[in-house]
Amino acid sequence: MNIFALIVGFAALSGQPKNFAYQDSKAVFVDFQSAEYSLDLNVTDKKATGRTKIRFEQSEAGFVVFDLRSTFQEIRINGEVTTATRMSAPDKVTNFLIVNKATLPGLHDLEVLHTIDKDVSFKNQNASAAFWFSDIDDGELLEQYFPSNLEYDQYQMELLVKVIGNADPFKIFTNGDLLNRNPGEAVIRFPDYYNSAAPYFHLVPAKDFIEISEVFVSNKNKIIPLTIYGKKGASLTRYLMRAKATLNELEADYGSFPHEKLLVYGNELFPGGMEYHGATITNFMALAHEITHSYFGRGIMPSNGDAGWLDEAIASWRDKGYRRVDTLRQTPKHLAQRSPYFRYTPMPAYNQGAEIMAHFDARIVKSGDQRGLKSFLSKMLEDKLFKTWSTEEFQSQLELFTGEDLKSIFNPFVYNKGMNDFSFKNESPAANIFNEFHGRLTPKARKEIL
Repeated sequence: MNIFALIVGFAALSGQPKNFAYQDSKAVFVDFQSAEYSLDLNVTDKKATGRTKIRFEQSEAGFVVFDLRSTFQEIRINGEVTTATRMSAPDKVTNFLIVNKATLPGLHDLEVLHTIDKDVSFKNQNASAAFWFSDIDDGELLEQYFPSNLEYDQYQMELLVKVIGNADPFKIFTNGDLLNRNPGEAVIRFPDYYNSAAPYFHLVPAKDFIEISEVFVSNKNKIIPLTIYGKKGASLTRYLMRAKATLNELEADYGSFPHEKLLVYGNELFPGGMEYHGATITNFMALAHEITHSYFGRGIMPSNGDAGWLDEAIASWRDKGYRRVDTLRQTPKHLAQRSPYFRYTPMPAYNQGAEIMAHFDARIVKSGDQRGLKSFLSKMLEDKLFKTWSTEEFQSQLELFTGEDLKSIFNPFVYNKGMNDFSFKNESPAANIFNEFHGRLTPKARKEIL
């Protein structure tokens, strides 16, 4: 919820795209205040149903933009039945749903009844369900399962889960606060700083999974519950040992672990890993990379896909041993200022982005700060924890920190200004080839890891 907007008027959120012409009015990006989600898993009928109620604030008259990639049966705006149309962004780089009833500035309610057919299974008379996100493809965050906003928006979420007809007890692994109500029901509450990339949810037959837990004491004596889980037969101890070693390393570099707990689903079938707030699904190789994202990516969060390269560049710089590069000798790529509507991270973030961070590190060390870029990143964590940042903000803050004009780096190597080798117009998520830390889940793998 944007309190500042309530005081001075409808201030745009960081990363919020500009409204654009639609029909005889505008397509309007809004500010979600809260979302009440309900997931009904009917084992007998083998059917998953979602119900959603969203309270949002609208800045100007027009047609509301949101997204949902599953099929909706009914949409209501302020109690009145309407529909929604899937529409491309003005530059065609993504698409989203636009409510077909115009609304005025102010607070409104959006209700949606929809099916959920992705990452749900009914096997051996037991339900399984999960949120498997990806930020290297378009539309692969919460919108796969429930109506949501784009990454710029942070809002309170609550998920009510009902399981009907399960043969065996189920268990839920989540980074939210899990509240059990009645048998077959659970409520999960997520913090109000979460966005569409944040919530982790995995419902499983309890008999099929194992877990180990330990308390990690942070460098400021903060108690961090640490849980590693996996399918029966998984070797979890090595995940636990590496997770603790990584936490110690990152706390020495950047301060106390920012989240209230750390949850790790260790599964070697996952192609790399995927980060959530204080949680990850990962194979062993990618574990440390994913925990780093609990600082950068899910501690400080990208405001849109155009800022997604930042945390991947930082995490990859860490993976490469925090090397220092005095002179950049790369072919420029387009990491940012591609489009305000982009919703995925470009693959050059991992290699070229890491080299750019290594160069910034070398420049800061030459100025006399032996901690280099880590000093700047630590300051950003203090200032921006659980808030979003953009590439432009990263640049301006780094220039203030160093006292340097860094356009000679950002213009060619980040914004691709004046270069002809690359254009966002011919880029698509398919250009994101396999990466060892963030690979694509095949349909078969999605089912197997459930």
